[in-house]
Amino acid sequence: MAERKSVSMQDLADKLGISKVTVSKALNGKDGVGEELKEKIFALARESGYVLPDYGKRKSKKVGIIMSPRFSSGDEGKFYMAMYERIIYELQRASCSSIMISPTTATLPSDMNTIQTSGLFDGLIFLGILDKGVREQIAQIDLPKVYVDIYDRTHKSDSVITENIYSSYELTNYLIQQGHTDIGFVGTVGSTTSISDRYLGYLRRMLEEGISPKNEWRIPDRSDEALPFRFCCRRSCPPHLSVTAMPPHSN
Repeated sequence: MAERKSVSMQDLADKLGISKVTVSKALNGKDGVGEELKEKIFALARESGYVLPDYGKRKSKKVGIIMSPRFSSGDEGKFYMAMYERIIYELQRASCSSIMISPTTATLPSDMNTIQTSGLFDGLIFLGILDKGVREQIAQIDLPKVYVDIYDRTHKSDSVITENIYSSYELTNYLIQQGHTDIGFVGTVGSTTSISDRYLGYLRRMLEEGISPKNEWRIPDRSDEALPFRFCCRRSCPPHLSVTAMPPHSN
């Protein structure tokens, strides 16, 4: 069987009708190449099996992207998969490769063995919240970690999150300034820290205005299955008097 001929930067440049310098800039994450052209260069590089050469100065790094399988479909999937695609795009620009791992309680032992394989990963990116038991075990792995759309109070790690409390506060304030007082909240409080933070921002502005939020206007947007934690806002507990963090479910 004939050995497959390696693909060069010049090959990519010739196919796209651009200069080798332009290809080099794009693949090495340098400025001077438009986003649309970068996308074409990366797409062709992937299709052709092109691998950046090692000049003795570059060490290719591999990043594990850890995401719950429940975020790979439905409306949540659209949100998280869009972030995932952008993350791998930026990793490619930085000459890094990545592997997606979607651990569950059932697959956790084998996933832990993979993640802990010596030298396999240089770091981990946590994309969205994981189930409590899974998160606690993976968090103990001694690798650099970055959390995206979630933060972990149990240990120090970098987090990339939206300022949900203030943003929701401002949105609620805008509606109040427009003369509205019957304002509801859409989101399953307790399903993620992001949604709970948004609820707190909404709640704070409503209470400042002296408006008692109606429980029936707190509308869930997902099922109660596998919620990592809850807030005590039951019908027997007035929402304007109690927002108490409750321990995570055992299941």
